[in-house]
Amino acid sequence: MGEKPEKPRRLKTWLLKLAVLFVALAAAILIVAIALRIYSDHRYPKIRELDDALGWKHVPGSSRAYQNEDGGAPSTAINDDGHRGPVCPIARTPGKYRVLALGDSFTEGTQVEEKDLFTSRLARSAPDLEVINAGVGGYGTVQQYLALRDRWLAYSPDLVIVMFFGNDLADNCLPYYAGIGPRPHAVVESGGVRIVESFRDDAYLRFCMPAPFRSFLIRHCYREGATRLAS
Repeated sequence: MGEKPEKPRRLKTWLLKLAVLFVALAAAILIVAIALRIYSDHRYPKIRELDDALGWKHVPGSSRAYQNEDGGAPSTAINDDGHRGPVCPIARTPGKYRVLALGDSFTEGTQVEEKDLFTSRLARSAPDLEVINAGVGGYGTVQQYLALRDRWLAYSPDLVIVMFFGNDLADNCLPYYAGIGPRPHAVVESGGVRIVESFRDDAYLRFCMPAPFRSFLIRHCYREGATRLAS
């Protein structure tokens, strides 16, 4: 009779220990996550962010050093207007011939100094040239077209240069970009090509991590700034 209350007490003790252990583990995970976030933001600042219309875009005013094949680490600076190179007002400058360069990472040129970009060299070749570098890493021509339609046409360029590389064909048809996120893409149909401008995060998350216990991790990383993985 006297031993019966002992079992509930032991159960309560074990439950209390488990609760303390759970809280300690949760606190440790939270501390590590915060520390990694602070370190990552400092060590690997992102120059791209998620965008509802284009999938991702540049972070205005951001910068980051990228290591190149020569061992150097030139700084990639994004201006306050959200692209590389000098800020260009929407209003035309009298006497200037405006050139707009669309492209992916080859145009963006993260591994070279701004002065060495082909758009910068082109701008220096003639005093009446005004060149806008609208390159964004990972973009296919579908995203470039949408950016031109929704933003860059307002700048009234005299000439639009579209930089094309073979992988753009695949990029245009892929609804995701590994490590970055979902994006608008093209679908080939019997009547031609249709651009799918709507996209959902959930489909991309299922594509990245099908395993349930890992899907939480990729979901957290993605929604808290997944572009860091590819920036």
